[in-house]
Amino acid sequence: MFTFIAMKGICMVLNRARKNRIVLCTVAMIGLVAFAGVVSSMSGPAWATRMPSGSERQAVGSSERLRELMTERYEIHKSIVETLDKSIAAGRIGLAEWRDARVAMYAAKADLCTQTAERLEVYEEMVDFLRTAEEQARRRAKAGVAGETEVRQTRLATIDALMALERLRLVQPR
Repeated sequence: MFTFIAMKGICMVLNRARKNRIVLCTVAMIGLVAFAGVVSSMSGPAWATRMPSGSERQAVGSSERLRELMTERYEIHKSIVETLDKSIAAGRIGLAEWRDARVAMYAAKADLCTQTAERLEVYEEMVDFLRTAEEQARRRAKAGVAGETEVRQTRLATIDALMALERLRLVQPR
């Protein structure tokens, strides 16, 4: 609910800037979704603390079902990325679409991690990818193929991933 309200507020503010409104709202939404994913994975599922103690068997089934759904989500993201990898190599899609799909795949992969150390590795992979994408965006802008907005959007995605990585490092036991 908070994410929806925050997203609506951000979109209202960004609504004033008619140009690139959809792109800006999409970038804001991706950042909020990534942030919500990190926060929820750090504290564990909120409903688990409210579950009655007599429903342990149901909890195991629900936990297994959740894991199955998360795995299916990751596999779908992974297949989308594989398809988009071919499309970007052929020049049929833009860098932003490819970048966002990969970030979503990394986030889904991080959700599957059971330990903070594993999740850190995934976020480090994401940051490495985004730094590469950022460099590609700079080269494309310098060549006149893309605008400066694409560079800024990629930089924002990198910053969001770095912030999530730092948050994870703060909660990791030493």
